[in-house]
Amino acid sequence: MIANGRVLWYILILLVLGFMLACNSDKVSVLPVQTDQDRRTNIDSLNAGLLVDLVIPDISRDSVSIENPDSLPEEDLNDDADNAYDRLKFGMTLQEVNDLNEAKQKLVNHCYRFSYSFNDKGELYAIYLRSDAEKAIYYETRLQSKYSNLCRIISEKYGNKDNCGTLPSIFEVMNNKTMFLAKWRLENKLIQVGITQVELNGYKVLCKISNPVMEQEAKRQNYLKKNKKRIDASEKF
Repeated sequence: MIANGRVLWYILILLVLGFMLACNSDKVSVLPVQTDQDRRTNIDSLNAGLLVDLVIPDISRDSVSIENPDSLPEEDLNDDADNAYDRLKFGMTLQEVNDLNEAKQKLVNHCYRFSYSFNDKGELYAIYLRSDAEKAIYYETRLQSKYSNLCRIISEKYGNKDNCGTLPSIFEVMNNKTMFLAKWRLENKLIQVGITQVELNGYKVLCKISNPVMEQEAKRQNYLKKNKKRIDASEKF
């Protein structure tokens, strides 16, 4: 009887242990066995993640973007209202102009001569820069260089560099006498650069800097002065 009781006790213990293992089987997860290749892959992935966080962008001078001057809003292109050229201002007298500005100046690669227009009050309203004349044979070389040089200088500040390229056909200039190829219109200043024919076989680069309002009024006054008698006579009709 005692032996049978022990057997029953052992069976009972086994049954309880089996029940306990069955209840905990859902909570126990068996980790897969990692191979050497798996371990190397995990380490490489970890290193790659660290490198991503440590990468510092390489910013070179060539990669710095500069805003195109051609796209600047108009208000950014406006100078001082009376500024004409360098220290010259519209409205100055001839004496003031001569005291402040050299008659011939070298601008980067070429020289240009200055002349001016004044209204009947003696006030400056236009400035002209002219290169030395070149014959037709040098139209596409020397004259082209003088034009591109001056146009490129102005466009450095105001944009419109596309108009500093190849000159038009010499026959177009011959037909028009003067052709302005690049223009910059500011609030109180108009800058124009082009080519003018000065003689049968001579051509110059011409730059005109003017105050449009003052120039229009000066031309009106000049017309009235030259045609006063005709205007007075027309009042009779």
